[in-house]
Amino acid sequence: MMYSCALWSDAENGIRGDLTVGPTEGDLEAAQERKVHYVLKQARLRRGDRLLEIGSGWGAMSITVSNHSLPLLGWSLIFYFLLGCPNGLYG
Repeated sequence: MMYSCALWSDAENGIRGDLTVGPTEGDLEAAQERKVHYVLKQARLRRGDRLLEIGSGWGAMSITVSNHSLPLLGWSLIFYFLLGCPNGLYG
């Protein structure tokens, strides 16, 4: 799951497909994965390149990049958010 957008294909009836024909099994996951691959393609990463991801969220980009054996440094702000909560996240 990601916080940001996804890329919907024509097979999923585009961005309004869930409104016009209803959601299908796995369509959100496929659209989010398609976005990650699109971003990586646009970055034109090659062997020897390194990627810095700031705000890595749930780690979808990190997981995909590690599957392609590319070095990645992911930086998430959740640690600093938790430090700012004197009673803990749920306290």
